[in-house]
Amino acid sequence: MSRPEKNTVEYIPLDCQFSDSIQAVENLYGNDGFVVWVKLLQKLGRTENYIIDVRTNLQWTLFFSLFCMSENRVIEIINTLAELECIDKNLWKQKIIYSENFVKRISVVYKKRKYELKNLKDLLNEKNISVELTGGFFQKNEVSGEKTTSLFDGNTQSKVKESKVNNNNDKSLLLRENKKIEKTTIKVEETNKKVYGEFKNVFLTDKNVENLKKLYLEKFNEAIEKLSSYISYSGRKYKDHYAVLKKNNWVYNEIFNAKNQQQKEEKSNDEFNYV
Repeated sequence: MSRPEKNTVEYIPLDCQFSDSIQAVENLYGNDGFVVWVKLLQKLGRTENYIIDVRTNLQWTLFFSLFCMSENRVIEIINTLAELECIDKNLWKQKIIYSENFVKRISVVYKKRKYELKNLKDLLNEKNISVELTGGFFQKNEVSGEKTTSLFDGNTQSKVKESKVNNNNDKSLLLRENKKIEKTTIKVEETNKKVYGEFKNVFLTDKNVENLKKLYLEKFNEAIEKLSSYISYSGRKYKDHYAVLKKNNWVYNEIFNAKNQQQKEEKSNDEFNYV
């Protein structure tokens, strides 16, 4: 009798030096960012076929409880990991967690196994996830006769659907969980940040960007890159990048003091030429 196929690993690759993307997550969220990323890798490694499905209430509850931190915090960090392409962004919108880079790195173990990794498309079909030819992903309405729970859509806004259950007690429990998730995801919507800068280490909300563009005008990109470069080479961590970029802070002062100095020099040259 042949041995059954094994599509998990007992060890995961963990670098001594993280990539810029993971370093950015740690800079933004501190130890919480590090914990979520490492535990997520561990969970991927021990999950069959390295693809985590958290579409139902029970799956999600068991998953986020791994991290021993608030549900809001876990969602916010994973949103950032998706934005940085550490996990597949389109699949995460469907509450499927998959990291192509992780799978590539552990694929070396299959050289000793007499079978290959399953194709991602086949795995998604098994889970009733359809893949568009354009590369986008959309979720079928039902999974094993049960409506799935979407914690939030691409805009991180909750669209929770009631599961089909026969037991009234289970149904009441799911409804209570749905309300809890709705409240959580509204908070995430308010605090959701996007990534900026050459080194992908400046995090701002859309409202932050709107205000900073009014402040810096044509100097907005210069301000972002100045902060991004400084964080990258210095290793400095800031709790709030928007606060660092506001008026009269060091980024603002450096940019506009330099601009004022240049204007003075140009004015002086004009006066000299006139004389």
